[in-house]
Amino acid sequence: MSSDDVKAIRCPFCGAPYKKIIPSLTAQLVCDYCGATFRTPASMAGDAPRCQNHPERYAVGKCNDCGGEFCSDCLQTYDFNTRDGSATLYLCPDCLQARTSAKYNSYILSGIAFTLIGLVLSIAVWPAGILLIAGGIGMLVYGAANKNKTKIEVQQRSPEETEETQTSSETDWEEADELYGDLLAKYGEHWGLSTGAQLLEDEIKAYTWDGYAWPDAVRRVYKNHQKKAFSK
Repeated sequence: MSSDDVKAIRCPFCGAPYKKIIPSLTAQLVCDYCGATFRTPASMAGDAPRCQNHPERYAVGKCNDCGGEFCSDCLQTYDFNTRDGSATLYLCPDCLQARTSAKYNSYILSGIAFTLIGLVLSIAVWPAGILLIAGGIGMLVYGAANKNKTKIEVQQRSPEETEETQTSSETDWEEADELYGDLLAKYGEHWGLSTGAQLLEDEIKAYTWDGYAWPDAVRRVYKNHQKKAFSK
């Protein structure tokens, strides 16, 4: 594997480097820092799939709902709660729109139901009926207002914008790589190489799991380390 291949293996969602050995014919990788699933780099995958919305770009992962292949601009995170805790999906614009619309449609339908029940109930017990009508109208307004705000459009980028973003990201990664190397040396000197590396990884993951991109997480850990060193 060349040095260019190593540099290419970064999570397209948080920017973290992928450090594990990749077996041959591996199609997808899982980021240790943010948990996202993404495609192996095009330089390693050969005829890699293209984004369904942007044929000029390689796909980085699949939509969890429809299974389509999309680039990093198209795949968006969608958080929701389950009985066992919270979960995160990666969705294409159409599936994200469908889930978001379904969420607010439920408010609209519930609002209609509450309003109708309130109208019937107000004939016999008007105070309770008025409360139900008010609650139903409130749910209708909330659902309709938010549904109109959540129209999701496919982002289109010009070649110049794509090149500028890639250059900026590469600069961020190079700076973060240098800070990471400095931190690893200091942690290794203080706790030993193995323990120090694990402690550093845990601190970085605490930020990436909280939504920070890998370069930003490294910078925050570095700043925290500098503050601790300065206070001694």
